[in-house]
Amino acid sequence: MAYFLKKSNLKKGVYLQIYESFYDPQRGHTAHKSYKALGYVEDLVKKGIEDPVSFYKQKVLELNKQRNELLKQEKNKRISEEETPEKCSAISL
Repeated sequence: MAYFLKKSNLKKGVYLQIYESFYDPQRGHTAHKSYKALGYVEDLVKKGIEDPVSFYKQKVLELNKQRNELLKQEKNKRISEEETPEKCSAISL
């Protein structure tokens, strides 16, 4: 999963952010970076979102679904664009 919802318990309340997880080849392990800061739960409720945590969990699922579709399209594109072995062997003759 590339995106996840981070809930931080701060003095003012619970703060929500969407984070992106990725592989960092320099460090040799996964790393995280903030994709979007959402705000405090109380402020989001005042803006009209009844349950911000479940609302943004659904948004994270949609982001992951879009990301997976893009990855599939890129993979299919790479596979279909490769030259066949017949073409390569005909060139070397």
